Amino acid sequence: MANFFDLTGRTAVVTGASKGLGRAFAKALAAAGASVFGLSRDQGELDGAKDEIAAAGGVFEPFAADILDESAIQKAVARCLDRFGPPDALVNNAGLGRVNKPFEEITTAEWRRTVDNNVTGTFICSKYFGLEMIRRKRGKIVNLASMSGLIANKGVHCGPYEVSKLGIVALTRSLASEWCAHGVTVNALAPGYIATKRNSEFFASHPEFTRQAIAAIPVGKIPTPDEIAGVMVFLCSSASDYMNGAVLVLDGGYTIW
Repeated sequence: MANFFDLTGRTAVVTGASKGLGRAFAKALAAAGASVFGLSRDQGELDGAKDEIAAAGGVFEPFAADILDESAIQKAVARCLDRFGPPDALVNNAGLGRVNKPFEEITTAEWRRTVDNNVTGTFICSKYFGLEMIRRKRGKIVNLASMSGLIANKGVHCGPYEVSKLGIVALTRSLASEWCAHGVTVNALAPGYIATKRNSEFFASHPEFTRQAIAAIPVGKIPTPDEIAGVMVFLCSSASDYMNGAVLVLDGGYTIW
């Protein structure tokens, strides 16, 4: 059974790989044997991820790029092909977080920035890396949705983040319906609250919200990125070969109520 999760000899592309969930996913994929090609706008943090993964015996190639810059993503694809060959998996993790304001206070610029980064950026990376998968009739794409794309979160303001994450679910299913014929499966991971650095700062400054959120999670805790990263290994491995167009909710049970 362990062989189903072995990524030795495979290449995994992770966007937003320099910190938070993306860095945790990159570390887990590298630990499973994959050569990881990591994208982010922050070269310094990418270099830090490379050092951390290398220290653990993994392989990580950093590439600084904005996911909305099509020419930069095309260059990233070329570099990935030159360094590792065609990608076996693409993790579309990069994106922006919540705009925690009432709808009537959200600016059009804030709306467009969030939706563009989260949905259009996912589309651009899927298009150019996915073309390489289509060419050789094999590949896996995992898009980062959120439980917030499936519900209206209690205690915070909804807005472009929630709309964009539901858009990613629709994009996932649309790509899955067309690309499976080319040997490419497309699924989405929808995490609940995760203790990333940014989220942890919010939790610390909003103790009553945090108390209520944890009380609503049957598992009774908010996990760190590393605690859930193993799920990404499953989604990028042979163990998930029959999954296509699925949205895997990973929220400790928050949305079962």
